[in-house]
Amino acid sequence: MSDKGKTIRKNITYNTARDKEIHEWLESLPPKSHSENIRKAIEFYLKHNEKDYNSNLVKQVKSLEIRVERLEKKVSSDNKTPESDKNKEKDERYNDDYLDAKDILKNLGK
Repeated sequence: MSDKGKTIRKNITYNTARDKEIHEWLESLPPKSHSENIRKAIEFYLKHNEKDYNSNLVKQVKSLEIRVERLEKKVSSDNKTPESDKNKEKDERYNDDYLDAKDILKNLGK
């Protein structure tokens, strides 16, 4: 095989309505230059979008890692309730608005 490689022919299929931009772009190209321009477009895409896509994914993963760390810290700090807070929770469950009516009820019939 030579250094030039071999020419491979690939066909593309597109819908003129759904892929209107692609159709208009291909129709705007000079005759006999479609293959060259498609190759350039694919090369451009591979060089630029793949890097952008991968770096964008890395940024999203980093952002998610930071959010998870914050949530883990919040959950662990919420679970470390001081003893005074636990006593306060018990006191809040006991409602001072009610009277202990045991003695009152005993004396009702007298």
